[in-house]
Amino acid sequence: MNPDGINYLDLSDAFLKGDWEAAVNGIWSPLYPLLLSIARFIARPSPYWEFAVAHALNFVIYLFALAAFHFFLCQWLKDRQGRGADSDDADTQPDPAWLFLGYALFIWASLNLITLSKLVTDMCLAIFVYLAAGLLLKIRNGSHSWVLFALLGLSLGLGYLAKANMFLLAFVFLTAAGLCIGKWRVLFPRLAVAFLFFCLVSSPFIISLSKAKGRPTFSDVGKLAYAWHVNNVTKFNGVTQFVHWQGEQPRNGTPKHPTRRIRDVPAVYEFATPIGGTFPPGFDPSYWHEGIKIYFDVAQQVRAMFHSLTLYYQLFLLQGGLFVGWLILLLGGQRGWKTLNPVLQQWPLLMPAFTALGLLLIMGHLEFRHCAPWLVLMWMGLFGGCPLPRTRDYGQRTKHIIVAVVIFLAILVSHSTAREFGKGLRPLIASDQPAHPQWEVANGLEQMGVHAGEQVAHLRNSNRADWARLARVKIISEIPPSDIMQFWTASERIQSEIIETLFGTGARAIVAETPLDVPVEGWKRIGQTEYYAWIPDR
Repeated sequence: MNPDGINYLDLSDAFLKGDWEAAVNGIWSPLYPLLLSIARFIARPSPYWEFAVAHALNFVIYLFALAAFHFFLCQWLKDRQGRGADSDDADTQPDPAWLFLGYALFIWASLNLITLSKLVTDMCLAIFVYLAAGLLLKIRNGSHSWVLFALLGLSLGLGYLAKANMFLLAFVFLTAAGLCIGKWRVLFPRLAVAFLFFCLVSSPFIISLSKAKGRPTFSDVGKLAYAWHVNNVTKFNGVTQFVHWQGEQPRNGTPKHPTRRIRDVPAVYEFATPIGGTFPPGFDPSYWHEGIKIYFDVAQQVRAMFHSLTLYYQLFLLQGGLFVGWLILLLGGQRGWKTLNPVLQQWPLLMPAFTALGLLLIMGHLEFRHCAPWLVLMWMGLFGGCPLPRTRDYGQRTKHIIVAVVIFLAILVSHSTAREFGKGLRPLIASDQPAHPQWEVANGLEQMGVHAGEQVAHLRNSNRADWARLARVKIISEIPPSDIMQFWTASERIQSEIIETLFGTGARAIVAETPLDVPVEGWKRIGQTEYYAWIPDR
């Protein structure tokens, strides 16, 4: 389970309990955990099967994303037939080949970039990106019904509830819709309807979040991401920690309520109250980072953008076959500078796609999954602008090029799927490791007397403590990974003092992954795992 997934599952607990105050979070958007809560309510899984139910939900969301993409692709084909690269060849495109290309792009972006193995909200976002893009093309093709604009606003609002960056991009889609209409008398009332529905969907959460934070906000994720990845607020030894900001750099402000540092060497932090969740610093980073300030520094911004450009370059290399195929189709029309005109006509797709990719560039942090739906829009826009002359031979050549691109994408998907399958299969066939170590830790703690609802301390990276979620225990104090070796190499007296400090936070047990080359006297091994627990007698 990925760290984001644990926090989304914790949020789904709040929805199931009707704890709306806990469900309002400055970092994690509400739609995905709401869907998780519905899936858990229907399936009512035990802790052992909870992760499986969550992954099954991912597949259901994937099917909805496929349906949304099908709608978008149908509108793209209609737009292609209506406009074409020019008026002479609008009906000569091999539609089956374009269908294969479209679905191949969708599958590649969904399975390679987003993947179904992680509990993240990007697939949810993709649904509403594809819907909004399809509606945008429908508007450009002359459909100006009120219902259409209401659906556009609804899609953008739900997209914001799926992922906060859609709040800003919603205005890019609305602007593009207005430019597609052109006529002022038609434009303003319909955009007003779209904006109204966007506000009806998004405003309840925005108002609740603003009330909880005591200031107007639609999300804190952008602010914190900039502080972490551009201003390097919590970077130690070149690694961003995301937690335990103590206001080390005055330029970044003063924390109002940080995690409590109760020992310096090694660092020990306590965070039992007032935030819930399996690991409170990860469950609501916006609370622990309240008071943080961001600032613009040219050198920092350049470094952050260079880092993002490096990742974009890697992504570009991954898409090399797509680029080559597109370039051949684009230049095959032999129109000189006029070749770019049909590409520029695809601005309704390219405009939101490049805006989203540009925002990710500025923020200094991106993962391939963040780019997925925007890359699909970009490539569909670029391929939609390929000029093709009206000749039978060239039509066949075009079909062969598209088939080659589809095969290239199929190879990428097959390689990624095989890698993920191998990753999942490896623990099952490894004879020296338990098949489900995280569950064995959770089950082992229960057998050792640590029950659901109790509090524990952790020595390691608590963001990845799946066992804590499975055991339904709350991590309330920790020694972070950056300081963990200082504990294991300390004298027996110092270790005893630190253990006493950790138990002084109210922890029922201390759980640790011990290095193999240090003594573990006093620690009890949990099953056959590499985890150990220190549990005092009651």
